[in-house]
Amino acid sequence: MSRTAHRLFVLAAIVALVCTGALTLHVFAARQAGQTPAAGAVDPAILNTFKWRSIGPDRGGGSIAISGVKGRANEGYFGATGGVQRGSRAARAGRG
Repeated sequence: MSRTAHRLFVLAAIVALVCTGALTLHVFAARQAGQTPAAGAVDPAILNTFKWRSIGPDRGGGSIAISGVKGRANEGYFGATGGVQRGSRAARAGRG
């Protein structure tokens, strides 16, 4: 793992822990005040602090379909947003 990737991973872990801690403290404070939050309920003030941003791939990259070929155990096709690819076990093993 590169140094940059490692730093990003550590940063993401810290952010996740801080968010978890904040939600835990919120629930604890509500219980101390005599309020019992409903199961799965989150204070709207907390939810309003979050903003949507895409962290996925820029170019799509989703798979659409995958299929084998009846009678040809070593052949298959994979459909994705970039087109269709044919695969075989022989090619994967370096023989095709």
